[in-house]
Amino acid sequence: MAATYSATNANFRTVFEQAAAGDKIILRGTIGPTTLRARNFSRMVTIDATSAKFTGRLKIDDVHNLRIVGGTFGSSKANWQFGGTAVVNRGSEIHFLRPIIIGNGKGTARGIFVRDTVGASVVGGQFTGMRLGASFSGVRDGLISQNQVTKSTSDGFNVVNSHSVTVSRNTCTGGRPSAGAHPDCVQLWSLAGQPVQSDIRILNNTAYGATQGFTSFDPHRGGGLRIQMSGNFAEISHPQGIACYACVDSIFTRNTLRTAVGARFVTRMSIVGGSNNLIENNDIGPRPAFLTRSGFEAPDAAFASAAFAGDAFAGAAFASAGMQAAVPEPLTWVQLLIGFGLTGLLVRRRLAIA
Repeated sequence: MAATYSATNANFRTVFEQAAAGDKIILRGTIGPTTLRARNFSRMVTIDATSAKFTGRLKIDDVHNLRIVGGTFGSSKANWQFGGTAVVNRGSEIHFLRPIIIGNGKGTARGIFVRDTVGASVVGGQFTGMRLGASFSGVRDGLISQNQVTKSTSDGFNVVNSHSVTVSRNTCTGGRPSAGAHPDCVQLWSLAGQPVQSDIRILNNTAYGATQGFTSFDPHRGGGLRIQMSGNFAEISHPQGIACYACVDSIFTRNTLRTAVGARFVTRMSIVGGSNNLIENNDIGPRPAFLTRSGFEAPDAAFASAAFAGDAFAGAAFASAGMQAAVPEPLTWVQLLIGFGLTGLLVRRRLAIA
């Protein structure tokens, strides 16, 4: 019969090591850095952290069938979240439900990292002041859903080198990009030398403000296979509302894109390269008359002079050549866009003269 245990910082790891399949651990109080390691439960074990506040990193290594419910992680003054607030490595069926993750808003705090795991989810979380809310890397069969990201200094959610992952009904608002950040609400990419990312579904998410929307860049590392971006809404001040570079057998439908008031860039959809894609019933909002608006720039003109690096894993804690510079946009594409715009301007002028 499943048992219920109480735990505090003093005995948390001991209680976890003694837990059996189906047990529940009620965690209370202030919890310092903790590593939970090497448990393979045949049935889900639940850690109820609703009354717990984590003041150090939670690491979960080689654990199978674990659910963490609630918990407040970090704070607006914390300085330990650079390498991740909660980090999962090489497990299966690891699930976070309604976590509250708070960062210092200085462009260094990173939230939940799940790596090399089969069956993972982050659902109903609140992420505030983070450089990155949640990231899946090397995940198969994952779900990121119903989370809220506010005051992000870069990204909301990253899905890297993963397969069969759904990102749905999440919201990114109030972004405050830090210096050098390349903000995206949801961003995907493949890794060199690994099977191309596949079967990733980006569905019914919402992005507002100083961010890009829902993107998969870096075709030199393989693009994407069977990527679906449908039902998403973006009213943003950055150019890429929907983007998928070198994506194959992919679907882009029922997305709504708007350029935010006062934006310097046109928000658009960019499906670049790839083949056999379905693109239909997308609503791209009115295109601002950028040549007559003071302060408005041609699409991506400002970005062309900047060198971006992948934000999620740029730090030393996650140094990897395969993860660096994951999101640069090709300069040639920028030049094409500007050329198209100038050509359209000339055509309109000729029509006006005629």
